Amino acid sequence: MNRFNALRQDLSDYGSGIQKEWIVTNGLGGYASSTIIGTNTRTYHGLLVAALNPPVDRTLLLSSLDEEIRLNGETHHLASHKYPDIIHPEGSTYLKHFSLDPFPTTVYQIGDLEVTRCVFMIHGENTTIIRYSLNNDADDIDNTILRVFPLVNMRDFHSTTSSSDIYLVQDAKRTGTKLRSDEMKFTVTSNMRYHPDEMWFYNFEYDKEHERGLAYREDNYNPGYFEIELKQGTNHIFVAASTSDLSDLTINDIEDLYNKEVERLHVLGDRSGFNDDLALKLTLAADSFIVRRASTHSRSIIAGYHWFSDWGRDAMISLPGLTLVTGRFEDSKQILLSFAQNCRDGLIPNRFADSDKYQPDYNTVDASLWFVHAVGRYFAYTGDTAFVETIWGTISDIISSYTEGTHFGIRMDDDGLITHGSQLTWMDATHQDAAKHVRSMHCGITLYGQLLIWPSICKRIHRPMNCWQYLQNTVSQIRSGIRTICVFLIALVLMMIIQ
Repeated sequence: MNRFNALRQDLSDYGSGIQKEWIVTNGLGGYASSTIIGTNTRTYHGLLVAALNPPVDRTLLLSSLDEEIRLNGETHHLASHKYPDIIHPEGSTYLKHFSLDPFPTTVYQIGDLEVTRCVFMIHGENTTIIRYSLNNDADDIDNTILRVFPLVNMRDFHSTTSSSDIYLVQDAKRTGTKLRSDEMKFTVTSNMRYHPDEMWFYNFEYDKEHERGLAYREDNYNPGYFEIELKQGTNHIFVAASTSDLSDLTINDIEDLYNKEVERLHVLGDRSGFNDDLALKLTLAADSFIVRRASTHSRSIIAGYHWFSDWGRDAMISLPGLTLVTGRFEDSKQILLSFAQNCRDGLIPNRFADSDKYQPDYNTVDASLWFVHAVGRYFAYTGDTAFVETIWGTISDIISSYTEGTHFGIRMDDDGLITHGSQLTWMDATHQDAAKHVRSMHCGITLYGQLLIWPSICKRIHRPMNCWQYLQNTVSQIRSGIRTICVFLIALVLMMIIQ
């Protein structure tokens, strides 16, 4: 299954090429990402953005690899960077093909020499591997040299760096180098020979950040380069960047790691039970959002790439599609249990702290309601009464807290609608004249939806329906409240049409 093929005009045109981006993730919140022509257009782009405290504390370590090939006395540069008023080099002119098959794979053509570059990550590790296959059957292959220049950094992925911001020390060896600053370290290794030759590259420009009105210029550090003389036939080369020591990696290890990750994706596809090509593509895409959270020692769902972390509301809304439809029931249980264990006074976390030393944030009115919905969907897919019984206390706590009142002014009014303070929904903007307490129609609708399914679940697990009985007694008020709002919205639309 090929998830994506780039059009030829997108590869040959800079403006079109930078509009299409790819991303590969590692199950920790870390990733590798760029555009299909290899030009980084965001501060968030890079070949290794490591999640040092999964799934957060994301740090750019390897920005890019600049490849050059010396063939028949000429040097050909495969990279493509944006500098002030110029694109240099213009490696996209050599681009022949780009696909996700299943990982970002770029094919360059230089005369008779074909260069295939594939980027993948080791799941569960902050490790990116760039795998090269260089094919040349020509007779004049002698003295053909490949050099690869790693451009590295050590910064938070929201920011940019100038050469004066950081000081990096390297410990160079034959197969690579270990780079460190006062706060962190990582390695870049290869089956090519490494030559230390330090320099800075100045004034990279990131087009997307420029468009957003943010800092968009950056310097990247080049500690040296890898070099190898190519042989006739097929040459298998790799470069790996990692927060672990991978200095002993061989090309056979790389093939094993690649095949292991391909097999992991095949298992995910098989587990989903889908045969439809689009459904299988979405199943593999869903995998990118399921991550491990270090502070809870469990699974979580990241809200989006590149810059979002895991949020309660987003996790609960997306959980059925990401984990239940795709058959990842154990992951679903872990996520639900993790949020249930952190429920406080009927509120599940809006956002987890980046360290387990701190408490989560609970400033959300609808995340708990979506949690109840997600548990109901889990039960519908699995019939797992034992698990629902395990977290029944959380469900009961949420319902009683919402009916009796909890933090942030959250409570059920007499008419069955939920009232709460400001900035507690996905529309978290506020105004100085905003009312202290507001009502959100979608909260009432979400709660009403649970009234239709949970009484039957209570019977299945032999649990009392007290908390749900109280809510059922207010169904007529809820219906009336929703009906009133709907009538008001219809009248408002009609007035706008008439005007």
